[in-house]
Amino acid sequence: MNTATINYNESYLSKRNTSDWVFAVLVVIGAAYAFMRYSPSMDIYEKWILAGAVPSAIWLGWFWRPLRPLMITVAFSHWWRLARTSAI
Repeated sequence: MNTATINYNESYLSKRNTSDWVFAVLVVIGAAYAFMRYSPSMDIYEKWILAGAVPSAIWLGWFWRPLRPLMITVAFSHWWRLARTSAI
C-alpha cells in the first residue's frame, strides 16, 4: 500500500502576520479620517484617488517592510502638526 501526502499551498492572505494586518487597519483608518475631514473639499476624482491609494499603500507596506515605519511616522507627524495648529 502506498500512501501519498497531500501538501496544500497556503493562501496569500494566510501568509500575512499580525503586524501586516495592523498596518492595513491603520492605513484604512487614516484614509477614513482623511475622507471624513476633507471630503467636502474633494471632487469625485480626488475621492477615487484616495480610494485607490489605500490598497496601494497597504501593498507597499506589505512588500517593502522598511517603508512602514516611515509611512507611520509621516502620518503621525502630520496629524500632530494639525492637532497643534488647530488648538492655537
